[in-house]
Amino acid sequence: MAEPASDRSGEPPSICAKCKSNPATLTIRAKPTCSPCFQTSTLTKVVKRLGSLRKSLLKPTEKRTCRYLAALSFGPSSSTLIRLLHENLEYMRAKANANSPVAYDLTVLHVDTDLRSKAPGESSAAEDLLEKYRANFPGIEFRCVPLSDALKLRSIDWNALPSVVASGDPPERMRAIFDALPSVTSRTDLLRLLVRHVLLAQAVENGCDALFLGCTTTALAELTLSEVAKGRGFSIPWQINDGPFPLPKGLVSSAPDSESKGAGPPTIHIYYPLREILRAEIHTYLSLCDPPLTDLVHTENTSGSANVVVSHKDLSIEEAMVQYFKSVEESYPAIVANVVRTTAKLERADVGEGAACSVCGMAVDESGDARWKGEIGMDVNRDGEGGEALPLCYGCERSIHG
Repeated sequence: MAEPASDRSGEPPSICAKCKSNPATLTIRAKPTCSPCFQTSTLTKVVKRLGSLRKSLLKPTEKRTCRYLAALSFGPSSSTLIRLLHENLEYMRAKANANSPVAYDLTVLHVDTDLRSKAPGESSAAEDLLEKYRANFPGIEFRCVPLSDALKLRSIDWNALPSVVASGDPPERMRAIFDALPSVTSRTDLLRLLVRHVLLAQAVENGCDALFLGCTTTALAELTLSEVAKGRGFSIPWQINDGPFPLPKGLVSSAPDSESKGAGPPTIHIYYPLREILRAEIHTYLSLCDPPLTDLVHTENTSGSANVVVSHKDLSIEEAMVQYFKSVEESYPAIVANVVRTTAKLERADVGEGAACSVCGMAVDESGDARWKGEIGMDVNRDGEGGEALPLCYGCERSIHG
């Protein structure tokens, strides 16, 4: 946890447990810490994860600049990630030479989830905000892609989704899909899946070595429990852990290494550089940033109280988990970290041919899904263009059909 260090009257101020010299102004996970040490420690955690990623991507003698795509939602976590990566890039560029090139190039992508139709030439609020990010973080490429671009992807079985209409502009067609879903949880779930598909497609299209997602320890713990609650527990190791992720079939043909020399399917690395940092620590870091990022960061979804009474009809599983972990993180931060560390020990099941869900792209637990589908019924119209069966995991089956 991150909170102001206590200052008891009559007692000497606490000394930072890291540098042993500066007065402590913060208490980070029960340890007195000064602001400079906290900021350095936060950056170091991210840089170490970048070093581990580079070792897994390149041979020991290989020296080249990797290409990474980072997702930006305008929230505190992803904004902090971009600031830390920018600081790291500026340091490397200052030290770069012919024998030691910059380790990576970075492209930042925001998926605009505003589905309102716009007049020709009209810019969206997301594009306007992205201009401020460009001004604050020079040297990084920022791009904005509308969520409706997902309709172009072949990595999703659109026949499995309701109300996929051929007429109308793309935002209108996408709105029709969300309006036909049975619940708030279904809409939140599909939104996250579509954003992930767009990010993967953009990473493949731009020849990126890895995709960065700005999930903190707390966010990964929330995702773990919410995905289990929705029936995707079998795929948790693929969703939570760092490492290579099998590309959905519709993206394989456009992947740079689609002519794979190995036996397995083409993959792309998905990494969570903030996975060892709690959400409360992100807010503390943002409060210390100079210059501040107040005008850039959206925080409307992070200030709700865990004790607010809401209608369950209007509350998604994801929102319920956010409220739950808000209270857990305040009192028991070690429990939040243990959820993620325990999940990281789970083995990834082998994803063979035809063993991935045709909507979320995650591994399918065939025997487990078969038991669950006995209660919700089988979808008999689930054949592809060539007549082959297209699998849906239990989680997607419930999200789509309720």
